[in-house]
Amino acid sequence: MLPCDTNAMNSLAELKEKALGLPKAERIVLAQSLWESVEDDELPGYTEAELRLELHARLREEPDGSWKTHDEVMAEARREFGCQK
Repeated sequence: MLPCDTNAMNSLAELKEKALGLPKAERIVLAQSLWESVEDDELPGYTEAELRLELHARLREEPDGSWKTHDEVMAEARREFGCQK
């Protein structure tokens, strides 16, 4: 979308307005679907060294390994809000 493309901007604004009008459970499903549609190479990346530093920092914060995976967190959220993937 070009910054001066007012038609596209209006369509996006209308889509956003409609999406925000959905019930919370449906917005969660929509948000997850949109997030999953983004290709990994489109996301800002981290170097292997940065990822290792982050991992070691998290291991120091939670030495017992009590954190949850992304899939576990998302499954809990879906159950809590009564929506399925």
